[in-house]
Amino acid sequence: MPDLIEAFSRLRRERPRARLEIVGDNRTYPHQQLASIAAAEGLQDIVSIRDYVPDAALADLYRRARAFAFLSDYEGFGHPPLEALASGVPAVLLDTPVARETCLDAALYVKCQTTAIAGALNSLLFDEAVRARLLAAAPGVLARYSWPNAAQQTLEALEQAAAE
Repeated sequence: MPDLIEAFSRLRRERPRARLEIVGDNRTYPHQQLASIAAAEGLQDIVSIRDYVPDAALADLYRRARAFAFLSDYEGFGHPPLEALASGVPAVLLDTPVARETCLDAALYVKCQTTAIAGALNSLLFDEAVRARLLAAAPGVLARYSWPNAAQQTLEALEQAAAE
């Protein structure tokens, strides 16, 4: 999160109308005060930080978003990038094996470097060709995680186990 805030600060210098919404528990380790980091960057009125929002508010945030960032290196399987894709929002993800396995060609992947994060966010926000390419890949990614598909695969696994 601190890297995201710093990257956003760089982006904002060129794109003064951009805003950053951070939603979710602060799981920084060691714990860091994100509001203080935003304030140190002069972004206290531009960065909104909330631990939780109700589902309706989260859906509204996805509807209004042009980009989504998920820079976790400790998540196993993360639903938020898929939720963003399902809402038509392209994502920048930390370049981890699980992120690549989950989102395939429907996301931009970065190392945890503020310059790379800022560049990826800029592409997601303002490069229509990049946005179109990622969003075109989204249906194939999302189809892999549908409930009917999960039910079918579970049934097949159970039938195979029972046959053995």
